[in-house]
Amino acid sequence: MNVAGYKLKDLQYRLETAKRRWAPWICVTVREDVLLYRQLQADGWQAIAPVQAAQLTLFAKVVLLMPTRYCSFKACRFPVHLVTEKELPEAVGLDFEKWSPWGKQSSHCFSHHQLGDEWQVNIWVWDTQAATRLQQQVERCTHIIPEPAWLAASVPENPSLLIATEEETVYYALIDAAGWVQKLAQVQNQGQAQRYWHGWGTPPIKHCWITAADAGQWYPEAHAPELIPATAVAHTRLLNLTRLPGVQDWTDPMSFRGLISVAAVMWLLWMLADFSVLNYQQEQVQQQLQLIRKSANHALALREQVKGGQQLFQQIQGLRYKQQLPEYLIAQLSQKIPNDIWLDALQLQENALDISGRGKQVVHLLPILEQIKGITQVQLLNDVHPDPATGEELFQIRLILAGE
Repeated sequence: MNVAGYKLKDLQYRLETAKRRWAPWICVTVREDVLLYRQLQADGWQAIAPVQAAQLTLFAKVVLLMPTRYCSFKACRFPVHLVTEKELPEAVGLDFEKWSPWGKQSSHCFSHHQLGDEWQVNIWVWDTQAATRLQQQVERCTHIIPEPAWLAASVPENPSLLIATEEETVYYALIDAAGWVQKLAQVQNQGQAQRYWHGWGTPPIKHCWITAADAGQWYPEAHAPELIPATAVAHTRLLNLTRLPGVQDWTDPMSFRGLISVAAVMWLLWMLADFSVLNYQQEQVQQQLQLIRKSANHALALREQVKGGQQLFQQIQGLRYKQQLPEYLIAQLSQKIPNDIWLDALQLQENALDISGRGKQVVHLLPILEQIKGITQVQLLNDVHPDPATGEELFQIRLILAGE
């Protein structure tokens, strides 16, 4: 178990080291106009020399912390029925220009939440000119954040009281449950600290955090202070608000929501265009099918007409055949029947011709009749018998005629 636990810790350490190498955190603080660089290591923030752009990876975060002297904080309220959530950025922009020490030359970020029928808004502003001057000294700066806001967003337990020291200044920051500064005050001594604390209504905090051991003398009664953890970093919500324009956070997919939205819109437009083309093609195909159906129906109608004409022609041919058949048979009979055989009667039916007569050697008549064209069968209707008076043989024969 000990060996397994050691291997697991070693693996975790290696993974953490690799993470810090490929996605380093670099924090730049300003002390008496001198830039101090720190990098987050596995065991905490360590001082480093100024970094160059070539040393930074694509996933690096370089955070410039604006000193308190270049920043100002205010908590304000806006009625919900007058200002919608979408209108808050515009309302905040008009508001801080009135009270910011730098007026329109101010950069800002803010957090908000709804409490009752009001928006509770916490606004940070800082001197844009000072920020630009300091940013130019930092290679590949990705975020500019007021230092108290960074510290407040780094504490692990909220709501809390933060007691921070900066150069020779000590300030109180009251942090809400979401990790945002609600109230900020600079204190000069213990008595002033207590007055601020009680003036805030003795808020129900969970922890008291300090940034340095010597700040512990400022904590209020009944709250033992704790040092902010050595590896603490600000929460993502603050980083998203303070990311510099044009900087993409490759470790945060939400930073690409604009690009993803554009891609989604382009994909949707492409799908709509493709659908329109397919719909147009389908309409063209339907029109062609309708023409083909009309042509097919016309062809079928012509076919029916031809078929009807053929049937009519066959009927006419049949009628002509029936009209010509008796004449033909009579002519054939007169030519084929021997001279010693006489016909007494002919009777034409629908498909047969009955003949009766008398003569000699009638038995030889049957093969002769079968050879006549148009006769398919020869049938004797009665037995051949001689006439007692003349001695001639009497016969009745049915000739089955061929069809049309």
